[in-house]
Amino acid sequence: MDNMPLMGLGTFIGIEADRIDNPAVRHTTTVSAILSALRIGYRHLDLAENYGNLPAISEALRLAFTSIEQGGLGLTRNDIWLTMKADAPFDDVHIDHLLSQVGVTYFDLFLIHHPTHGGIFDDQETLTRAWSELTSIDAAKLHAIGVSNFYEPHLTRLLAMCEREGLKKPYANEIEVMPCL
Repeated sequence: MDNMPLMGLGTFIGIEADRIDNPAVRHTTTVSAILSALRIGYRHLDLAENYGNLPAISEALRLAFTSIEQGGLGLTRNDIWLTMKADAPFDDVHIDHLLSQVGVTYFDLFLIHHPTHGGIFDDQETLTRAWSELTSIDAAKLHAIGVSNFYEPHLTRLLAMCEREGLKKPYANEIEVMPCL
């Protein structure tokens, strides 16, 4: 898919005590929610390593990619935009592990999950190293890279570093918007 759909399904189900705390129920709920969203036309899934549900995502995608004749949705990988969020390290081993867990060969968009996770803003050297690592990942694995929940000071610092170091700028800054936030 060449263009990011305007709307997507967030796949965070929750692991807090007031949410679904039974792992089997959480798994089944995640698979069901994704398949339901894909059936009604959603084509963007928002994933994150720390949501704890990548096996459920993988199962849902496997079913989505199964032919209609075999009980699946008959979609192809190119029909779905996958945004993945994760924290450092941003190296081939980590990216390959995430791709394997989800059961795909690429992410359409890969985001640094949050500026305060992983200490990437601890100092200029750490920020430069983290972004440089991310920009060096093969574009066949990460079609676009960006950030998530970065505020103006974070973006200003990141963009200045990109300019100074001659590195690719972020494709997007995903910001969580919902009634509670």
